[in-house]
Amino acid sequence: VAAAALAGRGNPVSSAGFRKPNGHILEALAGELQEVLPEARSASIARILFGSISRLDEEGVDLLRLAGELSAGPMSARLLTAVFAVVDQLEEPAAARRVAVGKEQIRAKALASPVDECTDSLGIHPLVARTARFADPKPARRAALRAAAGAALAATLEAADPTDAQGQSVLAEAITHARGLLGGLSDWISEPELRLLGVVARLDYVNGRYHAAASLFQQQWSTSRRELGEGHPVTLAAMDSLAGTLHALEAPDGARQLYEEIVAAGRQTRGEEHPATLAAMNNLARSLHALGEFAEARQLHEQVLAARRRTLGDDHPITLDSMSNLALAQQATGDLAEARQLHEQVLAARRQILGEDHPDTLAAMNNVAELVH
Repeated sequence: VAAAALAGRGNPVSSAGFRKPNGHILEALAGELQEVLPEARSASIARILFGSISRLDEEGVDLLRLAGELSAGPMSARLLTAVFAVVDQLEEPAAARRVAVGKEQIRAKALASPVDECTDSLGIHPLVARTARFADPKPARRAALRAAAGAALAATLEAADPTDAQGQSVLAEAITHARGLLGGLSDWISEPELRLLGVVARLDYVNGRYHAAASLFQQQWSTSRRELGEGHPVTLAAMDSLAGTLHALEAPDGARQLYEEIVAAGRQTRGEEHPATLAAMNNLARSLHALGEFAEARQLHEQVLAARRRTLGDDHPITLDSMSNLALAQQATGDLAEARQLHEQVLAARRQILGEDHPDTLAAMNNVAELVH
């Protein structure tokens, strides 16, 4: 870094000016970096890094700002371009040019970490990113880049195809940087970061990492409740996801409490027969069933089925799911004749609508067989 800085200055005599301390800022920076640098060299290294970063143009500084918000891994040109397209509302070619200019500035100052030359990625050493973060004169720009990164990463994670090699590579980079960004969240976070919390949590959930998913859903819920309000759709969705994760973790007590709140809020803000309210009632009934409160679960399933028959019709797949749930609740309360009748109705409807070999039809056949046995 020092050699690149001196070469860029042109006049070797000016190296004395480069070594001149920059007042209290450099002193504070040296103290900040002392824990990771040799004590006798922290001040001189801080001067070198700070001096080189301060001579970058805005394109290069922006890339360092991003590196300080994401993980320590390489950042692909694809990701960087997506972030600048969002934050500066640029078309992709213009965003890509801005990234290229910034990368050239950083490499000219020797501030980039070595990365496989076969890739178009940019690596920034954490020490360089940390120095760039220190005394950043434009915290609003840093916050805007952070929010744009959240939006770009969420969109990438939702769109990437995990079934092909390229999609797996894109997912791997995006999830690494998403976790890096989420690891540094403050009390206030932007809407894109709130969305990213949910996206990463859902990925954890579908991959069986329930404890990690529960932690992220909890964070999304508490933040959304504070920033958007108790009855906001995002808040309710986060609560529902957290409750479902608790159910998967075999913690039905916690799930029940959340589902009760969701049902109450849904009835107040959306109405008794809104699809989301009915779904929450169904989930609450499942939690009650898991807790052994079969009569209460059955009562809720009866209410949900009656509402879905009115709003969707008898043969709608969701109505048939409710019929199956009620039949299971009837079994649990000992009403085997009623349960068998409902199970047989569900089986007949699914055979007609879905066919003999559909998984839902086979599940209905299994329910009837188990009851008969």
